[in-house]
Amino acid sequence: MKKFAVIFLSCLLFTNCSFNKEKTCYLTGKVIGRNSKVLILKKQTEDSETRDIKIQIDSAGNFGYELNTAFMEAYELIFEDELERGLWKPILFFPDNDTIKFTLYPMKMADSNKVVGSKLSLKENLLIQKIKEKYYDSYIFWSQKKDSLEAINETNSDYYEVVSSKIDSIYKEGALFELQYAGNEANVYGYSKFISILRTEKDRRKRLLPIDTLK
Repeated sequence: MKKFAVIFLSCLLFTNCSFNKEKTCYLTGKVIGRNSKVLILKKQTEDSETRDIKIQIDSAGNFGYELNTAFMEAYELIFEDELERGLWKPILFFPDNDTIKFTLYPMKMADSNKVVGSKLSLKENLLIQKIKEKYYDSYIFWSQKKDSLEAINETNSDYYEVVSSKIDSIYKEGALFELQYAGNEANVYGYSKFISILRTEKDRRKRLLPIDTLK
C-alpha cells in the first residue's frame, strides 16, 4: 500500500509539473479587406469586455504575438472595432502548436477565415464545412425568397410565414447538428464548442435548442 501511495504521489507531482510548465505559441497573421487596427486576445471563458491584451495590426494588415500558456484551453481573437460596435464574431483557436497562422476577413466573410497550424482548430474548420454542405444552399434559397417578399412588402402573407418557418427550421437543424458534433468530441474542443453554443443560445431572440437537450 505504501509503495502504491509513493507511485501515485510521484505521478501526481509529475503531472502537476507538466501542467505548470509554460508553453509558447507564436501567433502570426494577415488581415484582408478591412481597415481594423487592433485585435483583442482573450481566453474563451473570459468576459468579452476584457481588453488586457491588444495586438496591433500594421498598415499592411500583418500582426504577430507571442502567447505563453500554462495549459491547453480555447482562445479567441476579436477585432476591437467590432467589439466597440457591440457586434462581433470571435475567431476561435487553440495554441496547440509552436506557431498558429491566421488569415482574417471582414465579418460578412468570416466563414473564409483560416487558422493554420492547430490540430484542434481543424475540427472547427471541418464543422464549418459540414454545415455549409448540409444547410447553405437551402438557407440561401429561402433567404432570397424572404428578401423578395420583403421588397414587395408582402410580410403579412401566409407564404411569408411559410418562408420564415423554413428559415427557422434550417437554423434549428444546424444548431442541433452543431450540438451533436460538439458532443462527439470528448476533448477541449468539444468543451469549448459547447460554451460557444450556450452563448449563442443565450443571445438569440428566439431560443432554438430546448433546455432539456442542452442538459
